[in-house]
Amino acid sequence: MAKFRSPSVAERATFTLPAHETCNHRNYMLSCEVYEQMLKETGQRCEICQLPASENSGGKLFIDHEARRGAWAVRGLICNRCNTILGKDGEVPRNEAFANYLKNSWYRREFTKRGVSLEGPPQPPEGSKVQDAQGRFWTRRGIWWSSSDPRCKSRRWHELVVRSGPLGLTVVRPTHLVLHVDSPMEMAEQLLAHMLPEHLDKLAWLLAGGGPAGDGNA
Repeated sequence: MAKFRSPSVAERATFTLPAHETCNHRNYMLSCEVYEQMLKETGQRCEICQLPASENSGGKLFIDHEARRGAWAVRGLICNRCNTILGKDGEVPRNEAFANYLKNSWYRREFTKRGVSLEGPPQPPEGSKVQDAQGRFWTRRGIWWSSSDPRCKSRRWHELVVRSGPLGLTVVRPTHLVLHVDSPMEMAEQLLAHMLPEHLDKLAWLLAGGGPAGDGNA
């Protein structure tokens, strides 16, 4: 689920499958390093029926994901036959191999390991800025998030999480905030979410009558 980057010539020399020629795994928020690790963990066999990748069409396995959550929700690497049987989040086949595969999906194991909620992080407050896995910046204005890329339309928070995944969005601390002074509790939550601890200490000292900003006695 890490952010992807273009592999070096030396790294390409170690790649195990043709998929790295196009790095199609990047469409699923998988870096080359993470994808390679998945190949090693599966032994390059379908995670359901154990068919070797070399015997599957194209000589490689299919990257299976849970469509209702988004492309980032990668369940594992399987053969074309099992992918066809599984379908797009349809009825689970009455087969122990399929049931175990879905119960222990790769993204679920990763999220459990990292202690991250599958529902994603709570929406940051007004004025916040986040960066997605493609490097684009998004700024919150009311209920909408606008992108630094003019080709991208504004989206709601849920849409950003679905498209990038709970691990694909990084909060960037803003330099300016719109504070709701008529709501002390909401204002406090905004400051706690965006200010560094040392700056919060400075602010508390100033509010307590410690003196003007920049006072050398702070």
